[in-house]
Amino acid sequence: MRGAELIDRRFAGWLFNPGFQFSWSDTVHISDLEAADTILSDLEHSRPVNLVIAKQCFLIRKIVLPRKARSRINEILQLNIDNAFPSSSKQLTWSARIVRRTPHELIVEQWVLKSRYIQDLLNVAHTENIEIRSIFAQDANDPIIDHRWRTDRPRILWWLVTVVSVLLALLFSTYSDLQKLNSLGGKTEILDANLDQVRTELVSVRGNLENLENEEKEFSEILTELEVGRSRLKFIANLTDALPDSVWLSELRIRKSSAEVIGFSKLSLPKLQMVLQGVSGVRSANILMPVSVDRRTGYFRFQFELKLHGSGAIK
Repeated sequence: MRGAELIDRRFAGWLFNPGFQFSWSDTVHISDLEAADTILSDLEHSRPVNLVIAKQCFLIRKIVLPRKARSRINEILQLNIDNAFPSSSKQLTWSARIVRRTPHELIVEQWVLKSRYIQDLLNVAHTENIEIRSIFAQDANDPIIDHRWRTDRPRILWWLVTVVSVLLALLFSTYSDLQKLNSLGGKTEILDANLDQVRTELVSVRGNLENLENEEKEFSEILTELEVGRSRLKFIANLTDALPDSVWLSELRIRKSSAEVIGFSKLSLPKLQMVLQGVSGVRSANILMPVSVDRRTGYFRFQFELKLHGSGAIK
């Protein structure tokens, strides 16, 4: 990087970061989770901290998925974790990155870590009065913990105040020029040019404010989508835990307040109905088709509609 570019970037950081700081946050690399409390206790507490956990701290898994699974990759990876670690999946945290794409496949690298290590980091940070901005796995695209929506609020507010201050300085400068022009008999062409410049700046600021509002709205929609996905996964996990090995599903359709399950069961349908009504979040289970038996397997073919309520409903 050339010297002039470095100076420009540092000046921009000094101007747009609260407290005239060159950098808004610190980045700390954790290579040994057992020694993380020592590392955090030695930090200065003045700035938010981004924690980057080294790869060797994770269980690394390589997963091959069809390319068409890209839009549901997080849901599929969570189901993969549930299947790989059925007894402890709720105690695990993971992050992932697509390392290679082919015309038909996605090669995904998934990093798995016990959730208690993340909670230990947050507890130590709280004890040491350290504000955690984000926690990333090394080379991951998405954070494991993301508090930037909270920690960066002062930065956004400072940025807006700085922009408004610059505009006020421009307006004051323009007003001074107007006074000079009036005292000289008024040079309207220069005055109009300055006023046009101020109007352009105000339109630009208004556009920036609208962009910020749009980004906040998009962020809210993303959070809503994530909440819906989490509710779906919770319902699927509850259903999977409740069904015995003698029951398997061929179709599962989830709606806002109901779900439809289709499959085969070795259990009689009244017993299966009692099992489904016992799933967390299910209000009732209603049979949708006449009882039939698969001639090849001898299993009962079933189709149930599950009415959801309370925390079981998909928000």
